[in-house]
Amino acid sequence: MKKQNTRPAHSTLLNRIASVPLLTGLLLLASSAFVHAALSFVLPLTVVYDGTPKAVTAITNTDGILEVTYNGSLQPPTDAGTYQVVARVSPTPDHPDGERIEDTLVIQKATASVSLDGLSAIYDGSPKSASASTTPSGLSVTLTYNGSSTAPTNAGSYDVVATVSDANYTGTANGTLSIGKAAASVSVGDLSQTYDGANRVVSISTI
Repeated sequence: MKKQNTRPAHSTLLNRIASVPLLTGLLLLASSAFVHAALSFVLPLTVVYDGTPKAVTAITNTDGILEVTYNGSLQPPTDAGTYQVVARVSPTPDHPDGERIEDTLVIQKATASVSLDGLSAIYDGSPKSASASTTPSGLSVTLTYNGSSTAPTNAGSYDVVATVSDANYTGTANGTLSIGKAAASVSVGDLSQTYDGANRVVSISTI
């Protein structure tokens, strides 16, 4: 009598799968794992101006040449502003396609301190301006008086706003300019007159 094969049907399929050389499978896995290079920026990409170049750091897992550009330039920027940062890795045998990523570098303006002076004056018919100084020194400052850029002349109180006008710094200060009334000299004349029954008027003059 012929013996019946009692092995499960799926065992033959398992044997065929197991017969694939292990080394071939490992090579396939390795080749697929290195198609693309890993490339990333190291944060932060938002910094504050301090007068020094702000270079962005990028990291990669490949031996390819890594290049970082800022608005197309290899020179890291110094001034406040927004810059397109592009990192590229050149192709290598393990990473034939290379890699490219981009992001935005923001260099924020630094804060300057502003001090107001000359906020008290006496009316003399000429415009009265406040003065402003900054730290760091020498920054350009615009002044307004009750919202106008024209310095006031007449006696009164005026809201003063000083605003730093600079590419790399920001800062403001507020104060009140007081222009006091000037003292006038008053003279009275015609104080000696002869009676004639009519009303008498003295004269008054000011200087």
